[in-house]
Amino acid sequence: MLDPVEFGKAMAAIVKDACAPLLKRIEELEARQPERGEKGDIGEAGRDAEPVAVVDVVDELVKTDALKTLVDLHVAAAVDEYVKSNPPKDGRDGERGPPGEKGDPGESGKDGIGLAGAVIDRDGGLVVTLTNGEAKSLGVIVGRDGKDGANGRDGLSVSEVSRTYDPEAHEVVERWAQAGEQKELRYPAGGIRPGGFWREGLKSLSGQAITHDGALWIAKRDNATKPCLENADDWQLAARKGRDGKDGKVVGPTEPVKLG
Repeated sequence: MLDPVEFGKAMAAIVKDACAPLLKRIEELEARQPERGEKGDIGEAGRDAEPVAVVDVVDELVKTDALKTLVDLHVAAAVDEYVKSNPPKDGRDGERGPPGEKGDPGESGKDGIGLAGAVIDRDGGLVVTLTNGEAKSLGVIVGRDGKDGANGRDGLSVSEVSRTYDPEAHEVVERWAQAGEQKELRYPAGGIRPGGFWREGLKSLSGQAITHDGALWIAKRDNATKPCLENADDWQLAARKGRDGKDGKVVGPTEPVKLG
């Protein structure tokens, strides 16, 4: 918005600049020593000066180009500051207007260009013919024959196959042999692997069956613990120890069978 204080200062500056020559002339006249001149004719009686309205003076000053430019600058600055402080929001879409008059029909479009044919030339390039009679080369699409390379090695055919069990690793070992070359493949054997009786310090492997105190235990993982229910993370009980049988009666020799 227009700042009235700044506007008043600008107005005062313009009035001051406009009156400066007049004020200077008045100062020069006041400083001049009076001179006695010849007596002139008696003039007509003067009339009282009409009062000057400040509004009229301001109105005349506003019409000047200098003041108009200054006012425009102040107004533009005030509008810019207001827009920055209060950014405008997007307005709503207006109502749809009535349909306009139907335009004149346009010129007929030209027919599109299509593919009329295609051939492969002697150099292996694809050449297409368009419906307008123009021929275009799309580049080579047939590759040249490759150069002779080094002789490849014959594949290995199997002449001897053996399969064994490695008890230490509990793995099945397969071996293939051909012309002095040998290939080997190992994989877990699976199932339960015998481990014998448990003894102090024995390191059992995962999947081993260990006998201890008349019960059969299966190792869940590699461990060095004692097979018992307290070490359930390491051992799985497979078969409990059976009870001792009762003492039987002593039976003597049977009597011979008599034939009738």
